[in-house]
Amino acid sequence: MVQLTERASTELRRLLTEHFARPQQGVRLRLNEVGGLRMTIDIPHAGDSVIRRDNVPVLIVDGRLSSTLAQRVLDFAGGRDAGRGFTLGWRTASPPTRVEQEVRHVEKGWQQNEGSSESAYGQ
Repeated sequence: MVQLTERASTELRRLLTEHFARPQQGVRLRLNEVGGLRMTIDIPHAGDSVIRRDNVPVLIVDGRLSSTLAQRVLDFAGGRDAGRGFTLGWRTASPPTRVEQEVRHVEKGWQQNEGSSESAYGQ
C-alpha cells in the first residue's frame, strides 16, 4: 500500500473540504484514459485500498494500482507551480518498473463529474 506523508494527508483533507466531499468520500488515485495517474473525489469500491484519518477516507487507491504503488510514498511539496504539488517517491531503494518510471507527478485540477471531482494536477 502506498504510504502518505503528513503534508499529503493535510492537502488531501483540504481538497475534500474545499470540494464539499461527503463523509464517506475520499480522494481516489486511479489510472486515466492514457495510463497516467488521476485524482478524483469518490467513495471506496470493492478491492480498493483506503487510507483513513479520523475514520474518514482520505486516500483511496484503485485496486488495480495497489500493488504497483506498494513501495511508493505520496507527498505534497506545496503550491501549484510546475514541479510542485503531489509527487510519488520511493519508500525503498528497489528499482522502478516501466509503469512506475512513467509516474512522475500526480495530476490535479478539479472539475465536477456526477458526484466526482476530476483532476489534472501539474504536469
